[in-house]
Amino acid sequence: MIVGDELTDLEVNSDWDAQAGPGCELSIRLASGHTLFAIRTAIASTEEEVATWREERLGQQVARTKEITRWPLGNGGEQVTLDVELDDGFTFEADLILGGPDALEEEDVAETEDLETEWVFEGTPGEEMGPR
Repeated sequence: MIVGDELTDLEVNSDWDAQAGPGCELSIRLASGHTLFAIRTAIASTEEEVATWREERLGQQVARTKEITRWPLGNGGEQVTLDVELDDGFTFEADLILGGPDALEEEDVAETEDLETEWVFEGTPGEEMGPR
């Protein structure tokens, strides 16, 4: 699916402080145009995490993936949670969104204009991501 794809850029979607320490969600863009969404917890700081990803992980290729779970989304797509391994052996879990409105037939788009992207959160609210 994304094996051999290169990590090209990243940005922070959100960050928080929790009992286990700071955490953040990263959007990691791949050369193919796909985006991986990775939640990083118990990190030193968001700034250090982003710096490490920029210095050590951008430019790496996906060496291996293992599907953990797959969820259908209300917009016709799927959310796939993957265990991802990079060329250097670093592993992390990330979500990949497949399909959605762009993959629907032209006549179906009008029916889905008001849909928001549906996300599945596998953690415990208030623990991993703080009280909100």
